[in-house]
Amino acid sequence: MNQVFAGATALALGLMLWVLGKKPNLSGEIDGSRIAGQRRERIALVKKVHESTSQNKLDGSQSQIVWRAPLTIKERINLRNQLFYLMDCGPEERKKAVMISDLWGHATVLPILRRGLKDSDSRVVVLAARALEKHRGVSNAPNAHKSSNDRPPRNVALMR
Repeated sequence: MNQVFAGATALALGLMLWVLGKKPNLSGEIDGSRIAGQRRERIALVKKVHESTSQNKLDGSQSQIVWRAPLTIKERINLRNQLFYLMDCGPEERKKAVMISDLWGHATVLPILRRGLKDSDSRVVVLAARALEKHRGVSNAPNAHKSSNDRPPRNVALMR
């Protein structure tokens, strides 16, 4: 009797999915157009990075990057993803990612800068350390603005 209930349930579920328009993919094929679109976006981001890095001007020991801050949320997300992608590439790309993170100065690049501190290339480590200096001492904690002279709560004696 249990087999009848299981079969009826599977049939009802399949019929309901078919009626709602969500046809199950029984052949095991993968939607190649969606994956190709994602790859095209990544390639476009990499080309954009290479174009911006080809515009770099080298002055002595420091290099300057022609760069502008992202204006929209979508640009900010794309830039952050692009920086994470550059951190997975070679040492020159990691150096550029840390330099762009330094120029941007946004709090979302902190994981990239921390990762730059652990890099095998000493130039990347030095640039990441300099970039992190901007963020030292800044706290996003909600009670960070309170002064230390505020009196403790009434039940502090019970807490000790």
